Amino acid sequence: YVHASGAQEEGSAILEKVRSGAVSYGDITLEIDEVRVVDHTAVVLGRFRATLTTVQGSRAIGSQFADVWVESAAAWRLVTYHAAPLPD
Repeated sequence: YVHASGAQEEGSAILEKVRSGAVSYGDITLEIDEVRVVDHTAVVLGRFRATLTTVQGSRAIGSQFADVWVESAAAWRLVTYHAAPLPD
């Protein structure tokens, strides 16, 4: 996972932070702008906005994103997520 800040983090580490309560997301808005499917691969383009709460406090966050999904066996799996900050 590549955060809008450019920092990289394993998905399992992000899930553990949420499970432990170290990080929480609220007021989530997800806007899908486009989905492109070729064979067993899909690219999803969109925007994400939320309130992020950590021990440092809460703040509004927002990003443009591109997801790549691959269909395997009986399910679609997210193979990469890349985000960039929304323009001001």
